[in-house]
Amino acid sequence: MVVLRYAFPMLLLACTRGSSKNEVEQQHSIHLDYIRSQPYGTLLIEVDRVGNIQPHESIVTHVQSNLEAMLGKTVQIELDEVLDSPEQDQSWTIAELDTLHANHFSMEVDAQTIKMHTLLVEGQFTEETDNGYRKLGHAWAQNRLVIFGQTMLTLCDSLALDSNINRTLLCRMAIAEVWTHEIGHLLGLVDSGLPMVSAHRDTDHGNHDMDPNCVMYWTTEGEVLLERLEERLQAGEAENLWFCDACQADIEAAKE
Repeated sequence: MVVLRYAFPMLLLACTRGSSKNEVEQQHSIHLDYIRSQPYGTLLIEVDRVGNIQPHESIVTHVQSNLEAMLGKTVQIELDEVLDSPEQDQSWTIAELDTLHANHFSMEVDAQTIKMHTLLVEGQFTEETDNGYRKLGHAWAQNRLVIFGQTMLTLCDSLALDSNINRTLLCRMAIAEVWTHEIGHLLGLVDSGLPMVSAHRDTDHGNHDMDPNCVMYWTTEGEVLLERLEERLQAGEAENLWFCDACQADIEAAKE
């Protein structure tokens, strides 16, 4: 059953690496809690946004319905707070994002519900991808992710002006794929706490998939995603990428 209480548009992220044995065991445990229907039959994604970035219903429906079908549990996405805008062109550090998370990850849930936190913010991230690109999103600490909405909108505007492609479609596809990608990291993909059924990690690009047609491919986390989407749209390909068979096999195996 799909429960859609609020509509949202754009989202993105990344992941942290390098953990002790105890931390890895804890991470594995929460990944299983997200994926398995017991003891948590519902996954709640709480969204707090900063500034004027507005999510779109079609994006949320795409991510929510497909995620629910893949996990086999109820997925809810709820907007909790609209926060004051920061200074113009703010650059966010992890410490500042952690403070935002600590102050606003506050929705109460019952004992059968587990939560993830999405922060949708203006400004940009102080960190870059491993390849030197601006990050569109970042996932960390197993339960939180951030989407740098203004960075994405700026890139969409620039590409749309240069190529005359549909700006709205470009932005919505980018948001859907970045959000899905970062949720994938919180689920433990790729080889990021969730064991692989078969080898599909791109060892040259961190915890990402080697298949360029997988939403967990490395280009999805940074600004180069917009260039790939532009190429796909010009070729008449307007379908969003989803988790590849290898990623879904990892998730299915974790349900057992």
